[in-house]
Amino acid sequence: MAEIVRKLEGAPAVAPRAGGPPGTNEIRIRVSAECLGGQKKRGEVWGETATGAMRNSRWEMLCDEGTAVGGEDTAPPPLAYLSAGIQGELL
Repeated sequence: MAEIVRKLEGAPAVAPRAGGPPGTNEIRIRVSAECLGGQKKRGEVWGETATGAMRNSRWEMLCDEGTAVGGEDTAPPPLAYLSAGIQGELL
């Protein structure tokens, strides 16, 4: 599993943007993705808050499609990550 999703050290420093209305907490998610050939892709995802209330967190995620659609089935398909995110939001 550590080869598919792993935490990266040192999130890039980005100047915070002005926040929203009082009492709100802006959370930004940034993504950088690249194709590794075939159906394999690598994404870097990091989150930050404008107020600094949450420590920056940076992750690397790999995805691949199943063999039925031309992938090698070496990592979860992109839709699995989306589904997991939606399910987590509903809990």
